[in-house]
Amino acid sequence: MGKCLRRGLKIFLAPGIEGWYDDNGHIVIEDKEKNKSLNHTDRRDIIDIYERQINGWFLDPATKLVNSKNRFNNSQIVLMICMSYFEGVEQHRNGTSSNSKSENFFVRAMNRIYQTISHNDLKILYRECRCGLFHDGMTRGVVIFSYDFKKSLEFTNPGININPKKLLNDIIKDFQIFLKELRTDNDSWKRFNDIYSFYRPESIESAASTQNT
Repeated sequence: MGKCLRRGLKIFLAPGIEGWYDDNGHIVIEDKEKNKSLNHTDRRDIIDIYERQINGWFLDPATKLVNSKNRFNNSQIVLMICMSYFEGVEQHRNGTSSNSKSENFFVRAMNRIYQTISHNDLKILYRECRCGLFHDGMTRGVVIFSYDFKKSLEFTNPGININPKKLLNDIIKDFQIFLKELRTDNDSWKRFNDIYSFYRPESIESAASTQNT
């Protein structure tokens, strides 16, 4: 995963972090916020980039939205950010792509955080909230959100009650736990490193070569 570098073009790998290939074909990564160079092969630097990506592009903006005066109107966007987190983080935890297995990865991530919620209920959440947002552009009919709900998630008959702020806070905690594991547990790091890369996937390179011939 990660952001793939392109030759002849500087791109943002994360907020304030730029990456590019120099004239010799070597990867250069600069943290403009901290005014220092980063090493694309260094464990600490790679994790720092990943942390900046998830926090800077997703969790921090979501936090601002749930703390704003218009937080109720922002709820669909916050839930979209939250729903995108579970499958993505599970790929990095397992070191494998969720291709054709999105529901499985989503449910596994949710089950890790919400161990008392049944597998079947989590599959309903996937269908009604995650798929509703990313396929229909809106949560489906059984999903109700309110900042007054006492629990992050509650399954009723026939609905799903979600408190967007509590759900986001649970995700932030889960992400901090994962970052700690990456920095201290070699097995977690190896799985993550198997899938996180700044290089362009070979499948995309092959497709691009075919189009250019």
